[in-house]
Amino acid sequence: MRRESSEHKYAIIVHTLQARIDRATYPVGSLLPSEADLVREFGASRSTVVRALDYLRQASWLRSQQGRGRIVLGRPAPPMPPLPERVRRMLGAEHADITLLRVGPTSASPRMAAALALPPRSRLVARRRLVGDDETPTALEVVYAPVELARHSGVNLSVPLPDGLVPSLQRNGAEPHHVTETLSARTPSVRESLLMHIGRRDCLVALLLVLRTRDDRPLIAIEAMLRAEQPALEATFPLV
Repeated sequence: MRRESSEHKYAIIVHTLQARIDRATYPVGSLLPSEADLVREFGASRSTVVRALDYLRQASWLRSQQGRGRIVLGRPAPPMPPLPERVRRMLGAEHADITLLRVGPTSASPRMAAALALPPRSRLVARRRLVGDDETPTALEVVYAPVELARHSGVNLSVPLPDGLVPSLQRNGAEPHHVTETLSARTPSVRESLLMHIGRRDCLVALLLVLRTRDDRPLIAIEAMLRAEQPALEATFPLV
């Protein structure tokens, strides 16, 4: 009977806290009541309260921070499909098949300012790179990052990033959580046609990736131009 009572109180604590988080009784970013307060409120043992809180932490409803307590994260987003290989490669290490063309300051175009939620003509660092060999390049990519983020993460350096973009951002204290992808098609500019060895009337597939935090704040953007005939855009995503 004691076991059943413990399980019943455990379920009540979990469901009650979830409901309060959904109703913003405990807003995202706020601290949950202390373990002692929850023990008194629910009339449960400390071990039952800790077990319920640990379940919510593992399910990403909250996180623990030493010296502060448990911080509300909100209802977890539904599982996302795995990263397509093309996206994984763009975020990954800059190996020998990537040539850095130029790394330096630039002004945000209207499209890039909108992608990064910045005022137009904000100062950015652009990291331009060519994928593939000189004879048959497969993609032309530009990584855009706000100046301070680029400086602290090494994106502003004219040397390859051996671990890729995500670890570089994490070392800066940023917390990339997910990436959005937008696909479109267009004809190349003069420079793009020269670098990609294609005609001005050929078609490029344009990808825009935006790496975001858990609360959907944009961190960096990657603009990639791919040859339209490439099969790299094939991907399989689960429906459930």
